[in-house]
Amino acid sequence: MIVAKRIKKIILAGLLAGVSLYANQIRNIDSKLVQISLKNYQSNILNFPFIIKKAKLVTVNPNDFTIKVSKDNIVVIPNASNPAEVAEIVVWNPNDEPYIIKINLKGLDQVWTFTSNNLENKNPQILKYETNRVDGDIQKIIKTLLNKGEIPGYKKTMVKRQFETPDLIMQKQAIYDGSRYRVEKWYLYNKRNYPLLLDESNFYTQGILAIALESRKLPAHKTEYMIIIIDKASLVRKQ
Repeated sequence: MIVAKRIKKIILAGLLAGVSLYANQIRNIDSKLVQISLKNYQSNILNFPFIIKKAKLVTVNPNDFTIKVSKDNIVVIPNASNPAEVAEIVVWNPNDEPYIIKINLKGLDQVWTFTSNNLENKNPQILKYETNRVDGDIQKIIKTLLNKGEIPGYKKTMVKRQFETPDLIMQKQAIYDGSRYRVEKWYLYNKRNYPLLLDESNFYTQGILAIALESRKLPAHKTEYMIIIIDKASLVRKQ
């Protein structure tokens, strides 16, 4: 059971600590050739604006990459000893049109969402503006929540619902609902007798724009917070 007093102390400590932010990078795919940078030895998620008919990995060393295709996304896990290694993933949409994703392993971001002006009727200038605005919104929301404990204009609902994994007790503490975003505040308790290295991609689901962890290394039998920011439009699409 997570103790409230312990949580309060960790929140205050978190205000002074650096926050690990896991952002969603957006790229237009209409050129059918996109270059991206993935993070080596980590799970990377590629979201597509269509149902994937098939996908093929093209690389000199196929054993250095694991890919898993699921409906409209691909999880890529590079495991390359040479950080200069490159690869291509060829993805076909339902109309058998191929898209080439050129990959290098020099990146820090692990979630890439591809968009199409043909599908969404948005030009690149609008897309770039919206991407920058969302990034600014995310930074402001996280800073406000950590400093003030609330987000002006957002409706707060206490949840206190727990989920368990072999390593963690995960408690969804509160939901903050705004017009464009839903913000969830979680607490993660390490059940193990040793520190856990947290990978934000393990908490990622469709619609998440960013994940902020108090730290990536969770000490044994300690609790730290996690903040998740969700695009509310994705919640409507799921209904």
